[in-house]
Amino acid sequence: MSCIKVMSKKKSEFPLIIKHRNATVTIYKIRRKDTSTGFIYSVSWIDANRKRIQKQLVKLADAKALAREKAEFLSSGRQEAADLDRSQLEELVFAKRITKDIPLLSAIQEWKKAYEMTGGNIIPAAQAWQDMNNTKMRKLKVEEAVKMFMDAKLKEGREVKTSYRLTLPRFSTDFEGSYISRISTLQIQEWLNRNFGHPATRNSHRKRLVTFFRYMRAQGFLPRNAQTEAELTSRAKEDALDIGITDAVTYRKLLKFIQDRHPHYLAALVLAGHCGMRRNEIHNQNWNDVSLERKFVRVSAAKPGTPAKRLVTLCDTAIEWLMLCPSRIGEVCPGTTLVIDRIRFIGKKNGLDLPANCFRHSYISCRVAATGEIDRTALEAGTSAKMIHKHYRELVTPEEGTEWFEVGPRDEGEKVVSFEGISTK
Repeated sequence: MSCIKVMSKKKSEFPLIIKHRNATVTIYKIRRKDTSTGFIYSVSWIDANRKRIQKQLVKLADAKALAREKAEFLSSGRQEAADLDRSQLEELVFAKRITKDIPLLSAIQEWKKAYEMTGGNIIPAAQAWQDMNNTKMRKLKVEEAVKMFMDAKLKEGREVKTSYRLTLPRFSTDFEGSYISRISTLQIQEWLNRNFGHPATRNSHRKRLVTFFRYMRAQGFLPRNAQTEAELTSRAKEDALDIGITDAVTYRKLLKFIQDRHPHYLAALVLAGHCGMRRNEIHNQNWNDVSLERKFVRVSAAKPGTPAKRLVTLCDTAIEWLMLCPSRIGEVCPGTTLVIDRIRFIGKKNGLDLPANCFRHSYISCRVAATGEIDRTALEAGTSAKMIHKHYRELVTPEEGTEWFEVGPRDEGEKVVSFEGISTK
C-alpha cells in the first residue's frame, strides 16, 4: 500500500508538502477576499518539461486530494498523466468503456486513418460500405436492369428511340451477366472512352447512363446514400461549338436540285432550313402535325429535355415548298435513313458548301438577325436564349437573314412574303 506523507514546517502552517516516494507537490495558502473563507489554496508541481504547474482551489480538502493524486502519478513516472485534471481522467475512462475489448490506442489510430481517407466523412463512408456489402440489398443483372428502366420510361410516355435506345442496349450487351451493383466507375469510363470518340457524343451517352444508374439507385439496387459509379465518371472536354452556316444562294440551289432530282427529300430539307428542326426530329415527323392552313409545324418527337410538341411557325415560302411535295401523308421521312445526312452528301457531291448542321444553324442565325426575336426563336428551335446569345448572334446581317426566308420555289425577284413583321420586296 502506497504511503503519502503530508508535511509542513510547523503544525497547521503552510506551505504543506505532499510527498509520495520521490515526488513532491506543494500546497500554498493565499489570502483572497472574494472567497467565503478569505483564502484559496494553490497546488503546485513540476511537470515533465520542468515547467511549474499551479491549480487553485477554494477548499483545502480538494487541494489535498489533488495534490495526493498528482504526487502519486509523478512518483510512478507518468508525468503526462499527472498533468490531467479529474474531468480529463474521467473522459479517458469513458473512452475505454466505449472501445471495450479494442485497445484505446488502436481505436484512435484507426479513426485517424479513416478520417484522413474520407475527408472527415467517416459515417457516410461507412454507410455506403454497408449498403454495398449488405446481403439484403436487391441484386439485378445489367440486362434485367436495362429492361426494367426502358419499360418504365415507355410507361411514362417518354420517347426513347433517339435517346436511351442508342445507349443502354449496347451497354447491356457489353456488360451482360454482370450485376449492376458490381460495375465500377473505371469500367464505365473505359466503356465510354472505347466506344465514343467525339466529346459531345460521349457526354450524351454518359448523361443517359447517369440517369439510368440513378433510377436503379432509387429502386434499391444501388447504395442509396452515395453517388452512383456513373456519376463519378468524368465528362469529356468539349471543343467550342463550331457554328457552320450556309447562305441563301446555296440554299436556293440545293432546294431546286432536290426538287428536280430527289423530290421525296424536299419536305425534310424545308423543315431543316425554314424551320430549324433537328435531324432526328425531322426523321420522326408526321405530316398530320404539319398544318399548312394554320402556318405551323408541331414537332412530333422533340429532342429529350426540350419542350414536347413545340410549335414552329411556317413562313410563306416554306408553305410554297411543302405544297410541291409529292406526298403529304404519314411519315415525312419514311424508312430508316437519316435523310438530312443524305441531303448534305448529295449537295456536297455537287459542289455546294454545306457544313455540318448548317441548315439548323442558318435558320437560327437568320431568324434572329431578321426579327430580333431571340426568345421566340429559342422557343421554336427548342433551345435557350442563353445558347443563342453565346453562339448565334451577329453571324449574319439583317438583310442576309431576311433573304434566307425569301428563298421560295418562284424565280428570284418575284414577290414573296416571309415571317409576319418582315417586309420583303
